[in-house]
Amino acid sequence: MAEKMVIRAYDVGVGDCLYLRIPDKDDVFHALIDFGTKNAHKLVKNAIADLEERLPDAGDGDGKKRLDLLVVTHRHADHILGARLGLFDNIKVERVWLSAAMNSDHPQAERLHAFQANLRESLKALDPRGLNAAQLANLRGAQYAGERETDALENDFGVQPNYVHADTSAADIDLKLKHTSIHILAPENDIDHYYLGEEPDQDLQNPQAFSPTGLSRMHQFNALFTRKTTTENPKTPANISALDFQTLQQRVLANVLEFAFEENSFRNNTSVVLLIEWRGRRLLFTGDAEWHGAFEEGARNGSWDVMWHERKDLLQGELDFLKVGHHGSENATPWNTGNASAEINAILNSILPEKPQNQLTAKAILSTRRANYPTIPDTELVKELGKRVANAHIYEDRLTDEHKAALRAINAEMFEVDERHTLTHLQPERTDLESVISGEAWIDIEIEQHPDWVQP
Repeated sequence: MAEKMVIRAYDVGVGDCLYLRIPDKDDVFHALIDFGTKNAHKLVKNAIADLEERLPDAGDGDGKKRLDLLVVTHRHADHILGARLGLFDNIKVERVWLSAAMNSDHPQAERLHAFQANLRESLKALDPRGLNAAQLANLRGAQYAGERETDALENDFGVQPNYVHADTSAADIDLKLKHTSIHILAPENDIDHYYLGEEPDQDLQNPQAFSPTGLSRMHQFNALFTRKTTTENPKTPANISALDFQTLQQRVLANVLEFAFEENSFRNNTSVVLLIEWRGRRLLFTGDAEWHGAFEEGARNGSWDVMWHERKDLLQGELDFLKVGHHGSENATPWNTGNASAEINAILNSILPEKPQNQLTAKAILSTRRANYPTIPDTELVKELGKRVANAHIYEDRLTDEHKAALRAINAEMFEVDERHTLTHLQPERTDLESVISGEAWIDIEIEQHPDWVQP
């Protein structure tokens, strides 16, 4: 096992937490990619406790363990929440990589940061009472998710973080690995240009959303029609009826909800994506990078579209391992299930080509849990991936009635409506199902060096 690369994907509910043990020429390199969750704090704590046991001594005489690299792909709680839980007191982190979009001073992300700041102000201004009050509260929380964690990563880990992007040089990252290359495929340095685009997005209700003028007008419009009211004394403007005022409020809320959804997508598309080449093997870690369709210069693009356009020389070619993006969401793996000839499908056909089952060698992991979202993981996508990887299972054959009862207890309706019929199809290994079956809160994937690899 010492000369095999090991990927341990911890079960953290809806979230990512992946430990990589990479044998190199003279030592073993230890990395962690993300450590977050939506709401399962205990699982993250258990994951880092297990990680600590597996790390080597830092050699400083204080009993701390050594983690060579910590990567946070983007600022969403399900990828970063562990940073504020005080879990690294006994771990010395040598390097921290954060997405360039997490740097508030990044000059090529000014419009993105202005959009995010204005959205927060708009969410603050909205009256929390109404038909979408719960959704509004969740969105407000999401906008601030990751702030404390980012602050902790910048100030409490004892090392200056490196904000990385696809143009980050080898000298900047300074890993000095002998048998391993780590390529940063995303995000691009010019975040505003590639992921927001130079032209207004006509799909949004406010087509000037990303211009400074548009941002200002959006906030003024929201403030005008979101005055605080009380049931006893509603303060409706004098020149509008109460019904029309309520209608306007709902329109504003719908407008802001749309912007919040788009901002969530922008964060996903600024995920750090890593291609690791190790002893003749290729492994891809995708964060929550999304696809939108064919790349368009000057338009808003998804991260997969940009990578295929700008980094195709590295991205194309068969993988030996894929960390399935965004917990199995249909928008994070480049495959259009409704159109097999779609241009975007060329990416998946390149990295995970279809083959007869007995010829498949690539492996994949889904870090997921079907608990909050019926389309995470996406049924058709996991079935498609199940046809393309060697470590696929028909879980109906492995789950006992007791296992199914445990899954049903998480969310009975989703299990019956969205999960049961997927169990009879091949799908990649999933953290949620494997942990129920094995009783272990992780999946281990071992990667052997390629038989044709020659040590330099």
